[in-house]
Amino acid sequence: MSVDASALCAQLEARAASCGVVFKPKACLFFTCYDKLFGDADSAALATCIVTRPCDKSDDACFAEVSSKYADDPGGKAFQSACLAKRDACREAGAGFLDDYCAGPTYAMLRDRGAYDACVAKPCGEVKACFEAVVAGAGCP
Repeated sequence: MSVDASALCAQLEARAASCGVVFKPKACLFFTCYDKLFGDADSAALATCIVTRPCDKSDDACFAEVSSKYADDPGGKAFQSACLAKRDACREAGAGFLDDYCAGPTYAMLRDRGAYDACVAKPCGEVKACFEAVVAGAGCP
């Protein structure tokens, strides 16, 4: 692991207090999750952004910031296109899934792209559960 989840959690709690928002301890689980899902440098950059961001900056903005260097990644672009096409087909079949799983730059950050590729290759009724299993396997809440 490249991040110290305990120290980051303490920083996240301090950030919540300084921003006047309720601290949610469950949010700390994401540090370990991101460390398992993403490469070391990306996981560390994402964690740093999340705990040091201004009060009005969302964690989604941190994802966008950290993953922006992968905007032109050919594998990410191909995955995003295939995943969104699968999502559209699955929604028409009544088995949609979150488009968050289809973000090409985030895909490019993954340690194991093959797991996401395998999910997109599954029949519509199995895609959502597959993505959820990959994320849960990394310890994500």
